[in-house]
Amino acid sequence: MNRSVVSLLCHMLQTDPMKRATAEDIHKHEWFMKELPSYLFPDRDIDVAVVDHEALETVCEKFSVKAKEVEEILESGDYQNPLAIAYRLIIDNKRIEGEHAMEEFKYVKSLSKYH
Repeated sequence: MNRSVVSLLCHMLQTDPMKRATAEDIHKHEWFMKELPSYLFPDRDIDVAVVDHEALETVCEKFSVKAKEVEEILESGDYQNPLAIAYRLIIDNKRIEGEHAMEEFKYVKSLSKYH
């Protein structure tokens, strides 16, 4: 195994929680950052004042709640709340789909250069 991977694993498996790697340590590790797909760690400083109404409606339908309830949870920053998790998953899936569509477009466009 690569030395970098071994060092990361050892850091993650520390029995002493004060010495154990945090999520931030792992995310910043050189091995972890190598060729990291952009969809895995989107910008975490997204403006919560901007609400995706389509995603909001989907959460409301699936969980039988009012939009105001979901908006209040999002504004509070309670990302462990199931409604906030569902909203973020919908947003993430939309972004991933958009990125895949863009990659397909670029691929098709590159093929057209040769024809």
